[in-house]
Amino acid sequence: MVANSKRVAAAAAAAAAAAGTDVGKEPAAVASEKPFTKQRPARKRKAQADSTTSTATTSAITSASTPASTPASAETDQHAASLSFQRLEAPQKKQKKRGKGAKTAAEKEGALKVDHGIGAQLEEVAVVGIKDDEERELEDLVFGADVEGRFEDVLPKIGHEYEDVVDEDAAWLGGAPALDDDELASGALGDDSGSDADATFFFDTTGGDADGAGAEEDSTHVTIDAGNNEISSELPAAWQDDDDVPVNIVDTKRLRKLRTDYSETTLSGKEYEARLRKQFQRIHPTPHWAEIVVRDQKNGNSSDDLLRVLRTSMGIVDKNRSSRVLNPDSLEVVRLKDANQTAYSQSVIKSVQFHPKAPVLLTAGFDKTLRLFQVDGKVNPKIQSIYIKDLPMSKATFTPDGREILISGNRKFFYTYNIEAGVVTRIAGIRGQDEENYSKFYVSPDNKLIVFAGRDGTLMVVANDTKQWIGNMKMNGTVRSVDFSADGRFLLSFGGDGEVYQWDLGSRTCVHKFYDEGCVNAATLAVSRGSGFIATGSQAGVVNLYDQSSCFASTNPSPQKAILNLTTPITNLRFNHDSQILAMASREAKDSLRLLHVPTKRVFKNWPTAQTPLGYVQSLDFSPGGGYLAIGNDKGKVLLYRLNAYDAV
Repeated sequence: MVANSKRVAAAAAAAAAAAGTDVGKEPAAVASEKPFTKQRPARKRKAQADSTTSTATTSAITSASTPASTPASAETDQHAASLSFQRLEAPQKKQKKRGKGAKTAAEKEGALKVDHGIGAQLEEVAVVGIKDDEERELEDLVFGADVEGRFEDVLPKIGHEYEDVVDEDAAWLGGAPALDDDELASGALGDDSGSDADATFFFDTTGGDADGAGAEEDSTHVTIDAGNNEISSELPAAWQDDDDVPVNIVDTKRLRKLRTDYSETTLSGKEYEARLRKQFQRIHPTPHWAEIVVRDQKNGNSSDDLLRVLRTSMGIVDKNRSSRVLNPDSLEVVRLKDANQTAYSQSVIKSVQFHPKAPVLLTAGFDKTLRLFQVDGKVNPKIQSIYIKDLPMSKATFTPDGREILISGNRKFFYTYNIEAGVVTRIAGIRGQDEENYSKFYVSPDNKLIVFAGRDGTLMVVANDTKQWIGNMKMNGTVRSVDFSADGRFLLSFGGDGEVYQWDLGSRTCVHKFYDEGCVNAATLAVSRGSGFIATGSQAGVVNLYDQSSCFASTNPSPQKAILNLTTPITNLRFNHDSQILAMASREAKDSLRLLHVPTKRVFKNWPTAQTPLGYVQSLDFSPGGGYLAIGNDKGKVLLYRLNAYDAV
């Protein structure tokens, strides 16, 4: 290492001698000689500046490498000298590559004379490479050192490095003397009440010291229980309402009605509230259905219902539910999911009927599709759908045994669908009969005959099993409606002139006739399956209810009841299974449906209501057990209602 230092020093001395400058002298003295008058190009000026820098750097290294330097600084000086030596050789190599553009020694000497003052600057650059005591202390602290006591001297200085800088900045900002904490707490800075609103941020100096000096008294009291480790706080109320605030009831016109005496002008808050409640209850009294009936249970007695059960030995379950008489004032009806919600019809529901033995419902309409649904009141899934492309369906019905479905429309043919075999059969009319359509037909309760209503009062009788013609029956006028007696022996036909014919199906002869009282234009007819009732409906919306015995004994019987609740033509009349309910509907007006309690001849008042969304009723039917009522409307929906008075099936 020492030998290398000597060689570096010798090389630097040789370079200085060649340039004509003594080592250790300032280059600024050489600059006193005559300068060059010719300005050199930028590339040549850069080359001579590099040469001058190398020479000055060598001189600075030589003067800095003295025997008085410490061992630690000797290595640093050697490193700086080696770097300077490399910088000295680098320009020379570049000059050799230029070839013809190489400079002579005289040109180099002239460059040193022109660039006066550069030597002093390079001397400062060389001195920067020498580390001072503070830098060495920092290196020893970071990288470690073996000097004893150095760590103890540096440790107290940590965290106070910028104290001098802060003091200088404070003096530069205003030169104001620093204030201690006591002066700041006492408000020595002054009260600038208008500056906080405009300031971007501000310091909150309202708090006191650790002893609580200068702090405002807080209204919240917190108590800490050391034994239970619980903290309880007593917070004051956010606000307090005074109930006794006087209210002037004279100035406001709508409050004058609260006065009990004309001399009253003001009321207290409690009295004002009490009178408002009394006024509201007077205008809106409690409805009867919301009144709670409190039964007498003195001396430990039970309720009346429990006493009635305990006083008899009969079973709790009502086994005679089906034979019970309905309440004429109220009918419990619950709406369920639509019967055809899984497959709504694309047209009006012209026909809807329940299966006689299973919870199945059929729907048919002008969309040429017959659909079967399983009725459960919740989902009502679709079982099957049958599309007949050449038959817009006007009527579809189950046969009494439930094995077949008859489908007809305004065509010269009709279809049958065998449910068990899944076969659809097309019947090309009735042989020997020239009819334009077979849209109106009726099946006898004994499942033996099918009667089609033809033109000009003709009734065509067809065998159900073979679908072959048996014979015809002729009545005056037109056939408006047909129905069978409960036993299937007789047929009742309703003519357009209001006359009802009774036919014996065995002999196919008319056995009796009677006129519907007050009927001018007949519409429909229905015969009950029990209790012997006959209901007739007219185009005027009048429904007459007759007893069968009186009708068959007289030609002008008087109805037991004339129902005038509907004002449009009656299109649907249907008795339920026990003949306690008669459904009456008209498709000519919206929501035109009424239910008649047959035993008392009174219409149910509680249902349907004005808010019941029935629409234009096109068809309806009761389930075999009377628990369901299906209503088909013009929107292609079959509304399903549950009658809680009967069993579901």
